[in-house]
Amino acid sequence: MTSTLDRPARPSGGRHRLREPEPPPLPAVPAWQRFAKQSLFVHYYRLMAVVFVVNLALVPGSDVEFARNAVLVNLTVAILIRQRRVLNLAFSLVRCTPRSWPTPVRRTLSKVHHLGGVHVGAAMAALVWYLVLLVQLVQAAAGDTALLGSPLYLFTYAIAALLVTICVCAHPFMRRKFHNLFERTHRFAGWLLLGLFWLQTVLLGATTPDGSVNWVELTGDPQVWALLVASLCSLVPWRNLRRVSITVTRPSAHVAVVGFDHDGGWAPFNSSTTAMSLSPLREWHKFAAVDAPLGTDRGYRVFLSRAGDWTGAFIDDPPERVWIRKAPTSGPGRVDGLFERVLYVATGSGIGPVLTSMIGRAKERKGPMALLWVARDPFHTFGAEVIKEVLSLVPDAHIVDTLHDAKPDLATLTYHLATRFRADAVYITANQRATVNVINAMESRGIVANGALFDS
Repeated sequence: MTSTLDRPARPSGGRHRLREPEPPPLPAVPAWQRFAKQSLFVHYYRLMAVVFVVNLALVPGSDVEFARNAVLVNLTVAILIRQRRVLNLAFSLVRCTPRSWPTPVRRTLSKVHHLGGVHVGAAMAALVWYLVLLVQLVQAAAGDTALLGSPLYLFTYAIAALLVTICVCAHPFMRRKFHNLFERTHRFAGWLLLGLFWLQTVLLGATTPDGSVNWVELTGDPQVWALLVASLCSLVPWRNLRRVSITVTRPSAHVAVVGFDHDGGWAPFNSSTTAMSLSPLREWHKFAAVDAPLGTDRGYRVFLSRAGDWTGAFIDDPPERVWIRKAPTSGPGRVDGLFERVLYVATGSGIGPVLTSMIGRAKERKGPMALLWVARDPFHTFGAEVIKEVLSLVPDAHIVDTLHDAKPDLATLTYHLATRFRADAVYITANQRATVNVINAMESRGIVANGALFDS
């Protein structure tokens, strides 16, 4: 493991500073159009609402057996839609879309990264169905105190408590405030939940009056196969666990560039994310997997910026080895080939995900691209090599140094650069608030805009 901390010189050439008059305000649009493009109506929430409402419509008149089936179907869908191979398949199918298709169709398909809404909708529906099942079971056993205290009902109460705990800890507020708690409850409570579902399924579905298990009946139960799919989806990612050596370069005290060169030059595909950990059972951190610079065949990089205790400790005292999952997951930029002319927008360390998309676009010759990068002292923060690489991909990139220039209105500047470049689409990687503002401003004015929103 190597580690350097240098103060690079500014690269010569290239338009690395945006020195232009303040752009005019955004053109006005009708209030209804602004309202329709608010983040509340993005495809993530639409998918979540559709899944939840469809389930809710089936609740009246349902019996115990229907409720049991609905719980496991929704639980399986929630787990399956988060499976890497399923997500990558969805992205691969979207990438096959011809550019000759109408823009509204391509715009909708480019929102494939919002499939996380199906995960949340199905998980919420599973919780509702399980509470319905719990009420039905208690009503069926009314007055039978021995039955209410049986293992079957104890498992039922435990499962209900675990489902509530997982859903509460997954709330956006809890995820932001207590991310490690969210991650551990999702992992350990999820595993325990699957185990209890297996026990409950055996007790409810295949136990004979004498207490033995009817294995023939059990293998014919569709709930068993649903549980098997859900269990395999939870176990398969751990097959890809690897502990690998890394190199760490620190262009500044704020950023570390982590280099991976292993497994015969294996590297994640363009516009994908990879997970990294120092303790696999405790916590994982996702980062954009950035290809090695053009002309280099081996390995890939991760840009890690100081954004909390874990990243701060990593930058200050880099480890020699880390755990990874050799299983990259597609990001929003994976389908940027649906559009001929693309403007990429990044703030700070968002240049990492944008850089991998730009490298992929250059390699695959998908079409013209432009870049707006807003960062504080990017030359000294990210290093001269990164700046040179960016400018080699987009020679006329607009790089705003907020240490020396006023911080721009990102949505306004993005709109005017997009119209000047005649961009068919905008892809942004920034913090949640900036991403939402830019996407709303672009979409309400007829420009396709994509970016990773919370949990999308």
